[in-house]
Amino acid sequence: MVVFSALTLIAKQPVCEVSADTVAFGAYQPLTNTLRNTSSAIAVSCTGKEGDTVYYTLILNIGSGSSYASRQMSSGSYTLLFNLYTDAARTQIWGDGTGGTVTISGSMVLTDSTVTRTHIVYGRIPGSQRGPGAGSYIDPAMVVRCDYSK
Repeated sequence: MVVFSALTLIAKQPVCEVSADTVAFGAYQPLTNTLRNTSSAIAVSCTGKEGDTVYYTLILNIGSGSSYASRQMSSGSYTLLFNLYTDAARTQIWGDGTGGTVTISGSMVLTDSTVTRTHIVYGRIPGSQRGPGAGSYIDPAMVVRCDYSK
């Protein structure tokens, strides 16, 4: 009697998730020439086969603005211009890598547990924006996409 046994090994593919803190600017005074800066953390957490290296890229869309150069958040019919950057000097606009924008990239070697890499995102509201009213401003259309591969 001959018994054949088939065993299919499925390689464990990496799984990555992105979590981000709210980018909170605090109180903004629109009638002054003072800009408002803030920063926030965004983390990439991946699991998979121990020893695999995962490469990732974080891409940010335009949001509800008309371009990467003029992102906007709103409160009712009022809007405020703002932007998000990958550097503390706020010279590298975070986007999709086109039109002068940059992405956030990194890599990690996986272990038995989840591996997390944290990046800082820098925000700025330019000064002297006339017309915005009091309120809580948000950009609900802003989405972070994480592309990853091993």
